[in-house]
Amino acid sequence: MTGHAGMPPMKIDLQRIRRNRKGRRIDRQRKRAAQCQGDAPAPLVLEDGRYRFDAAIFEQAIRDDTRLFILSNPHNPTGNVWSEDDLRTMGEICLRHGILVIADEIHQDFVLAPSRRHLPFASLDPRFAAHSLTCTSASKTFNLAGLQCANLIISDRRLRDTFIRQLERNQFNVVNLLGMVATEAAYAQGEPWLEAMLAYIRANQQHFAVTVNAADWGLRVHEMDALYLAWIDCRPLGLSAEALEHFMLTRARIWFDKGQKFGAEGHGFLRANLGCPRAVVDDALARLAGAM
Repeated sequence: MTGHAGMPPMKIDLQRIRRNRKGRRIDRQRKRAAQCQGDAPAPLVLEDGRYRFDAAIFEQAIRDDTRLFILSNPHNPTGNVWSEDDLRTMGEICLRHGILVIADEIHQDFVLAPSRRHLPFASLDPRFAAHSLTCTSASKTFNLAGLQCANLIISDRRLRDTFIRQLERNQFNVVNLLGMVATEAAYAQGEPWLEAMLAYIRANQQHFAVTVNAADWGLRVHEMDALYLAWIDCRPLGLSAEALEHFMLTRARIWFDKGQKFGAEGHGFLRANLGCPRAVVDDALARLAGAM
C-alpha cells in the first residue's frame, strides 16, 4: 500500500532575506514548504511500513524564494538513515536551486540497524561541504543536554566568518566550558558505555514493536533504522488528534508526543521515547493493553 504519510520529511525553510541598516537578515517568520503560498507539502512516501524519500515531490516543493533546507539525518521522528543516493540527490537539487543546507546530525550515533550506516552529508562531495553547515552534539548520545554544548562544522571560510560575526553581534560567542570538557571526555572514553546503551535501546525497540504489532489493538509501530524512539501509527483507530491524545492520557495514562507536532501529516501518529529502563517500557505496554 502506497500513500503520502508522515510529516514533511525535511523542513524547507522559506526565508525572505531583506536589508536593514545592519545589512542582510533573515525574516523571523519561517515557514515550511507545506505552509508557503498554499503549496503542497513534501512528505515522505510510506510503503509497506517504511518511509522513503521522493526526489520529485521534494523538488516540486521548492520555490524561487527558498533559501534554506534543514536536513534531519538520521531523520526524526521516522528513524530513517538516509542512503548515499538519497543524500546525493538532495544535495544536487539544493545546489541546482542555490539552497543552503543545514544538516542536523545530532542523532548520528543512534544508528541501530546493523545494515545501516550514518553518512555525514558534507562528506559526500566538496560542493556539498561548501554549501552546508553540519550540526552535531554529544547531548543526545551521552545525555549532556543540560551542559549546552554543540558543534557547528562550516567548511567554507566565508560562510564560517559570516556565522562568527553574527554570533558576536548576538553576544552569543562563548561556550560552556564544562560542556566542552564533558564532550571531550564522552567521545574519548565513552565508547564501551555507548555500545552497551545502543544494545539496550535496540532491544527496547524490538520488544515494544513486536508486542504492539502482535496485539489486536489497531496500532502499528513502524520499523526504524535509528533513534531511541518509536513512531506509532494509530490511524486505524479512527480518532481525531485531540481524541487520540485524550484517550491515551485518560484511559492508558500515557503521555506520548503528538504526531501533529511534526506537521499536519503526523495526525494519527504518536511518538514514544524508549530511552528508558525496560520496566518503564513494560509498564507502558501494560497500560496500553488495559486501555485497548
